[in-house]
Amino acid sequence: MNSIWRMVAVAGLCASAASGAGRKDPERAGSMPMPHEGRYVQAIERLDRNPVLVVRYPWFRHRKPSVEVRQLFDDEVGERLIYPLYFRQRHFRGDVIVTLYRAVDRAETGPTVARFTSQGIQFEALATRNSLGKAAASVACRTDVVSLERKRQTPRAVYPLLEPWALDERMLYLDLPRSHFAAPCKLRLWLMRDGDIVWAENVDWPGYPQRPGEGAAEAGSKPSQPAAEGAEGGNAP
Repeated sequence: MNSIWRMVAVAGLCASAASGAGRKDPERAGSMPMPHEGRYVQAIERLDRNPVLVVRYPWFRHRKPSVEVRQLFDDEVGERLIYPLYFRQRHFRGDVIVTLYRAVDRAETGPTVARFTSQGIQFEALATRNSLGKAAASVACRTDVVSLERKRQTPRAVYPLLEPWALDERMLYLDLPRSHFAAPCKLRLWLMRDGDIVWAENVDWPGYPQRPGEGAAEAGSKPSQPAAEGAEGGNAP
């Protein structure tokens, strides 16, 4: 079994090196799309009143597809130059690949959390059975948003392995990590093809319903955990 994981890690390193060779930095390419509104993504309520993001788009057509999500502050909603983490291109390699697959394996018997650091950003791999009843993993983190006036933190979620989140080849059901997205907010969602943005869309997130005994302040509070080392300067990752 250990030899299998080593083979996965080596394959990830080779693929990452090949995909990154000779490519321009996406942030310098001037190709950031204007986000859609209500075109592909919708937040719906399940029978248990928990929300889920539904993406209606043929994601399977793209090579190495993934989804990234970031909370928007009120003054960012109309801003085009807000960047994803480009997680599949920059972070999904070597030990990170092994960590994700092991977390999914453990989720067959119960929820699991695996923490790792990549390029100075502290991530959590959160694996459990999702709304579709499949063992699946998302990756969550918080990054700084730095402006002239202040420094704020925003939560992010990444879905680098989309198959377990797929109802079929044209529909994804994404559970956002409650630990990072408990409160209502505005989100930006990117559909990614390896290191490229296919499209971006803003969507209203209703937040999770309060659990019994959960205080209103806890359920509706904004992120306030210590800053991750990967900060955004002028909305750069």
